[in-house]
Amino acid sequence: MLTVAVSLERYIAVSRPFLARRICTTRNGVYLTLTTFVLCGVYAIPYYLKYEAYKVSGQPEYYNSTGIMQVGSTVIYKLKDTEFGMSSFYSQYKSWGVITVNFLFPFMALTVLNIGIVREVKMSISFSFPFNSLYLTHCRLDVPTGKGRS
Repeated sequence: MLTVAVSLERYIAVSRPFLARRICTTRNGVYLTLTTFVLCGVYAIPYYLKYEAYKVSGQPEYYNSTGIMQVGSTVIYKLKDTEFGMSSFYSQYKSWGVITVNFLFPFMALTVLNIGIVREVKMSISFSFPFNSLYLTHCRLDVPTGKGRS
């Protein structure tokens, strides 16, 4: 998501430089980053609801360095699927969410924005080219040839 945001900012900076001075500020960058962070958290909520932790019954046993078996004080938890995690809704959400949010949307957005950046750069080069050639034809350039004067 942040990669798409950076590409959007670059597109605005290249295609609309005067607008970019007002829009692409540090404050807006912080807002965009926080918004992206919140949206990613909301998107991940179903992944957190998929599992529940449960305590493993019994205490683990281990041998200490002297070879005496001791009962450990470590508590072990395991994860198991919840009813929500086994539902068809979660299965569809995970399938379509991964495809659209993780791959399709970023790929399309980056493709469109980068094509737009390339087009803007090409237009700016072709727009400035007549002025460059006009300048070069009316200016006398003394280019040393490396040969001595005769």
